[in-house]
Amino acid sequence: MTFLFALLLCWIISVFFEAIESFLIPNIPLPPPHFPPSQTVSIRQPDVPIPSSPFPLFLVPFVPLRRIIDFMKADALVSLSFCSRKSHSVIKTQRRAPFDGRLCVSGPNRNVMFYSVKNLTRVLRAANYLHCSNSDKNNYVKMNGQYVPVEVHRYSGYLISYSDNTMNGLKAITEYVTDLFNLDVAVLKINRESFHLIEWMNSRQKTPLKKSFTSAGEQINRR
Repeated sequence: MTFLFALLLCWIISVFFEAIESFLIPNIPLPPPHFPPSQTVSIRQPDVPIPSSPFPLFLVPFVPLRRIIDFMKADALVSLSFCSRKSHSVIKTQRRAPFDGRLCVSGPNRNVMFYSVKNLTRVLRAANYLHCSNSDKNNYVKMNGQYVPVEVHRYSGYLISYSDNTMNGLKAITEYVTDLFNLDVAVLKINRESFHLIEWMNSRQKTPLKKSFTSAGEQINRR
């Protein structure tokens, strides 16, 4: 009887976490748009529907809250971190569960992702500001002390960050993700334009890159 009760309890807990994730991830709206003082733009309604009765995530007791944060995926946590200072702080200080895969940065594609043999989860992508439509320029989030225009990828759900210089944008999103998750980049993919990222990456983090390779798949030996 005790064994059956334990199985039932485990099942209830797993269903609870699945329900929390299904409720939170599709309905995490970007925070209200912020604009530099000199800009005047019209505010449009967000593409992501805002639930009529938001789940009071930060009113959940400490232990269940940590479990919920550990259960959420990296891309959802990044989106949630932009909602408020508190959400950023809770994720940064309370998440303890290991991610599925190594943190990887792709210079050619301007992506920050978690990569493993069985899974690839894009977390953030840097793109040129010229590719951002006027309607998408209304969504701003605060990243590394600056307001940055972003949009949600229509099919994959990860965030795209826009800037005038995509290489600087890639560095900015790398700094943001590594600081949020307290992780160092493990794998770096480069091309001719992004070759300097090897030195930049190794100079800013405690542990050196475990692997760096070119777009053609050629591994670069560490000196």
